[in-house]
Amino acid sequence: MIKTKSTKITFNGTILGNGEIPIICPHCGICIEPTFISKAYNLFGPEQIATLIFKGNCCDQLSFATYKVNLQNKTYELLSVYPPTKPIIFDEAIQQISPRFIESYNQAYSAEILNHFELAGAGYRNALEILIKDYAINILKKDNTEVSKKKLYAAIAEYVPEHTISAADVVRLLGNDFTHYERKYDHLGLNELKSYLEIYILAVKLEYKKKNPPISVNR
Repeated sequence: MIKTKSTKITFNGTILGNGEIPIICPHCGICIEPTFISKAYNLFGPEQIATLIFKGNCCDQLSFATYKVNLQNKTYELLSVYPPTKPIIFDEAIQQISPRFIESYNQAYSAEILNHFELAGAGYRNALEILIKDYAINILKKDNTEVSKKKLYAAIAEYVPEHTISAADVVRLLGNDFTHYERKYDHLGLNELKSYLEIYILAVKLEYKKKNPPISVNR
């Protein structure tokens, strides 16, 4: 079930009623404050079915929320959200470092769900590159132009902690393999790639949390 919160549902500055709104983008899995940009109603007896089109502040994709509307007390009961793919929800640390990584990862995940494994493998490799470079720019404060131009191999060597270089390299090599006509590592599949990507994601999250403790620590 997609994450929601209870609030007043507004459209063009007008309060429509009270109900649940999605707070996770169905496309990229980033926390959002949705803006409803279009609405349509169908009347069924004392209740209406409302379809509200919304977008978040994360990407340009449109989504649909369907509600059952009680006309007497103006309450909106959320029935469904489209698209139905449940995105992977990442820790707030990853959201802070690289929203684009989350979007790329979930695109690869959507391809995987549809059994498009070649696309998924290339997509996860691309997500790795985005996370490494965004970490270098946003956390290590490296120059944007310098980081952007680096090949993934060089970015791993310079910006990835020594203890996770091997994990990042596994993702790079297996991801490259999914883009080539002749595969070198045909005996290794998508699950192996994802398991090593998870190692690197965890390392990034831990490094971020060490640098950003929730309370002041004086030693």
